[in-house]
Amino acid sequence: MKNNNICCVCGHELEIHFDEDDGWRCHSLGSDGYQCECWLRKEKAIGKISFYDLKISIKEQIKELEKK
Repeated sequence: MKNNNICCVCGHELEIHFDEDDGWRCHSLGSDGYQCECWLRKEKAIGKISFYDLKISIKEQIKELEKK
């Protein structure tokens, strides 16, 4: 693994999610030979794939829980 940016939706590396106009599609193949079905929406992420980074997501969730 080149970097530690992991998708919080499917668990695959963010770098294998390719830009396909309105989102990023995961191009990881499973052991069964089928492509991952993960589709990350750009509108939710305001155009930044880093929105879906697992580490960032965890930090944001902790901040949200600390507020409560």
